[in-house]
Parts: sequence; C-alpha cells; structure tokens
Amino acid sequence: MVGSSPPFAIVCPPVVEYSRETQSRVAEELSLLPDSSTIAEMLSDYVVMREQSRACE
Repeated sequence: MVGSSPPFAIVCPPVVEYSRETQSRVAEELSLLPDSSTIAEMLSDYVVMREQSRACE
C-alpha cells in the first residue's frame, strides 16, 4: 500500500554571518562601483536569497 504523501525533508541552506567590519568594507567597496554595475545587481539578488534562506529556517 502506498501512502498519500511521500516522506520528504526540507533542507535550508545555511546563512553565512558576516562581521560588522566585513559589512562596512563591502559597503565601502560597493559604493565605488558604477551604478550600472553587474556586481551590484548580483549582490541585490544575493540579499533576496539570504532572506529566503532565513525564512526557510
């Protein structure tokens, strides 16, 4: 007999914590990039992924 719902596990990716010093350095470096920087766009996506990982926990 087969159950109606298969067993599954929710696996949340870990969220790396950064020190305030590292966050400050990143903010300084990011401010040096041009507004149209692809790196800045990717970091914006990374922020969303981090929030999704936190919500998963």
